[in-house]
Amino acid sequence: MAEPITLLLVEDDSVLVNLNERVLAREGYRVLVARNQNEARAEIENNSPQIIVLDGELADGNIFDFCRELRETRDTPIVFLTVLDGDGHKKAGYDAGADDYITKPYRMEQLMDSIEALLV
Repeated sequence: MAEPITLLLVEDDSVLVNLNERVLAREGYRVLVARNQNEARAEIENNSPQIIVLDGELADGNIFDFCRELRETRDTPIVFLTVLDGDGHKKAGYDAGADDYITKPYRMEQLMDSIEALLV
């Protein structure tokens, strides 16, 4: 039996964490949760997730800078999941190294499709 794919969900909204974690786990993913960038760094270092779903607004720093930081040492697929929906924000996300950029509100199928496409 294959090991489940490890996904890191970086999100500070408890409602979204609970919903996404439950759905993703039901789909067979091993879901790690970080509520800020420092927790995310620790999870990445300790668990090497195969995909990262990254909230666009976290209290402890600029998320675009954080994405660039991750890209310096990792090629792990990164999906932004954010309320930042302007064209400038999307461009900044992709320029920072995001593989996909999904705006909230979103359909869970949209997130699942993005994750599955990036893991192929």
